[in-house]
Amino acid sequence: MRFFASVFCTLFIGTFYVGQQASAHEPKWSPWVEFGGAYVTDDASRGSVTLFAPLSQGPRDLLFIDARGKLFEEEAREANVALAYRQMLANGWNLGAWIGGDVRRTGLDNTFWQLSGGFEALSENFDIRVNGYGPVTDPPAVGVDDDADDCTLQSEKPVAVHVMRVPVN
Repeated sequence: MRFFASVFCTLFIGTFYVGQQASAHEPKWSPWVEFGGAYVTDDASRGSVTLFAPLSQGPRDLLFIDARGKLFEEEAREANVALAYRQMLANGWNLGAWIGGDVRRTGLDNTFWQLSGGFEALSENFDIRVNGYGPVTDPPAVGVDDDADDCTLQSEKPVAVHVMRVPVN
């Protein structure tokens, strides 16, 4: 937990310094933090925090950090940090790319790391996103389910994923 807190605080404080660069235009975007969560049952609860922080911005472009932390049931937790760039075109489309890293600590006390990245084309009516996620952790990891009556061994392993989404607004 201290790892997540130190990463979050470093990014949060550092972005205010970097984001206050002198420029000839009024910044469009300011840093923000969002907290959320839900308590449904003891087995289905979660909490989250999100940080958005511009590092550099012009009238039609933005370089920013998107950092997220999540707490899940059964001691599972996750952190994601991404560096992203978006360029706004005159025709209304925004083109962007991002690269990031993720870490997840599971309820079976395993830690998985992955690199992630993607491209996006966003408009008023369409969001086209192509993302990829690649594990860095050596699979598989095994844990003991202490809650099971028979001390069941469970296997967990990271999986490479490629996603393309085209939602229509």
